[in-house]
Amino acid sequence: LRVQAGQLPAIILLTDGEHNTIGYSFDTFSQHYQALGSSVPVYTIAFGDASLQAMQQLADFTHGAVCDGRGGEESLARCFRIFKGN
Repeated sequence: LRVQAGQLPAIILLTDGEHNTIGYSFDTFSQHYQALGSSVPVYTIAFGDASLQAMQQLADFTHGAVCDGRGGEESLARCFRIFKGN
């Protein structure tokens, strides 16, 4: 991830909680994140059957935040406004 001066990087993860392939575990993610020395926050938006608990674990670990986007277009827009403020 290349960051230019004056930019604040972040990752926004939108998930429905369903795997379409065998995914990585939280432990695998956290090991890679720490090995990279990353400090990029991960903001998660939950849809469908996504686990808010799993999303909170990821957000807490990366100093990000969680937003429930299951309320339609207005909820999604609200999530992005919240994350932009962070």
